[in-house]
Amino acid sequence: KPLLDSIEEVLGALKKAGIDAFPAYGTLLGAVREGQLIGHDSDADLGYVSEHTHPVDVVRESFRLQRSLADMGYRISRYSGGAFKVDVVEADGSVRGLDVFGGFLFDGHLHLMGEIRTPFEREWIFPLGTCTLEGRELPAPADTDRFLTATYGPSWRVPDPAYKFGTPEST
Repeated sequence: KPLLDSIEEVLGALKKAGIDAFPAYGTLLGAVREGQLIGHDSDADLGYVSEHTHPVDVVRESFRLQRSLADMGYRISRYSGGAFKVDVVEADGSVRGLDVFGGFLFDGHLHLMGEIRTPFEREWIFPLGTCTLEGRELPAPADTDRFLTATYGPSWRVPDPAYKFGTPEST
């Protein structure tokens, strides 16, 4: 429950800052494949796809988001130009970090910091649809199948305890 509350809280803060974000990576995988968190998850990954197409503008936007969330009282740690962690203080006083990965579409490809670069169409993201995670309805890319295939490959529907993500050389 605290992790789910934190997800909803940070999604709301990002929305207030002008970004429509959604669960990404393992958080989205668990929601779409099983409707629940993956058993070993203790954090959450969120993503968004910018309206900007040039990496410099996407990075500038990410720093603007960081400042907006900091102004809302969140502590932020930056990973890269397009990715940062938002610390949320939970009801029991513990701090949970949620990763926020910025992305963009350019030249027919989706770029999601820093692991994905794959052919993609805007309609596969927007307008955002929904997914259900532990009974809570959350935003999701319009075509979660294509998004998860881009992230984990075509066999994403079948849990693979030996799966290890590797960033493709082309990315």
